[in-house]
Amino acid sequence: MYAPKLSNYLDDVIVSEEFGSEKPNVKNFEYFSDKYDRDAFVYVGDNVKKDPIAPNKLGWHSICLRNNGKNIHEQVFNLEKNQTPKYLINSLSELTNIIDFIMKVSCSY
Repeated sequence: MYAPKLSNYLDDVIVSEEFGSEKPNVKNFEYFSDKYDRDAFVYVGDNVKKDPIAPNKLGWHSICLRNNGKNIHEQVFNLEKNQTPKYLINSLSELTNIIDFIMKVSCSY
């Protein structure tokens, strides 16, 4: 992923399959919780059926990139609470505002 405007906000970027397991395996996300001493974690995905489940369970800020007609995952938002992302965005350009907000309300950033 190349996103120069976001690089100042990111400590790590990884594709879940690199762990040898798929979402919503909580262990994939616990790896980052254990690796980094942070008050807040952000997860961005586009598959509302499984992307937000583990991050929500761990208290992370889950963000869903809405389908712009190019996503491979169908997006239906009548979901269970554990599947509902905390934020919905239409473009990655909206991420910096959300991350800035999260950083303001978090203690140790």
